[in-house]
Amino acid sequence: KQQAQELGLLALPGSNICRNYESVKDAAESIGYPLLIKAVHGYGGKGLRVVQNLQELKSTYEYVLSRCQKFSMNTDEVYLEKFFDKAHHIEFPLLRDKNGNTIVFPEQWCSVQRRFQKILVETPSRILSRDKRNKLTSVIRQLAAKLDIQGFASVVFLVDDEFTFFLKVNGYIQPFYSATSLLTGIDILKEQ
Repeated sequence: KQQAQELGLLALPGSNICRNYESVKDAAESIGYPLLIKAVHGYGGKGLRVVQNLQELKSTYEYVLSRCQKFSMNTDEVYLEKFFDKAHHIEFPLLRDKNGNTIVFPEQWCSVQRRFQKILVETPSRILSRDKRNKLTSVIRQLAAKLDIQGFASVVFLVDDEFTFFLKVNGYIQPFYSATSLLTGIDILKEQ
């Protein structure tokens, strides 16, 4: 996130790692509600929960910790992020070789989800203007170079009419990237 912010991207408001309820409560006060509690080593929507207000905070925090135990996440560390229920989940897949040659593929709109798992992907997205798409593609190239990414990655954003927040960079291929392969004719798995 720090590298992305240095390139002018806005990071989603969030906390540092929290290791106890008091630090969670302090972070929640700073961020404001609604918010997400996320297990540091969460995956597949596990260890992720929305909190609407202070009254839900402690029980939700305890629930996320129980998920960490149940799904062997081997930690009780969490962090918080601001939750925007009307925003769109947009990912830009990319390939970059060791010489710095970079392909940024058309973005994927991934907002149809169940339990924070994508169930429908549309590419390219209908919600991005050409200008916003071009600006994001340009900064993604810079970010990939700055992080010295080699191989496949996807850069994830939360997009609304008013804002575009950088969320993260994923360094792994997910099954729905077959949509990009169908659109472009490039076998991403083979290229990886």
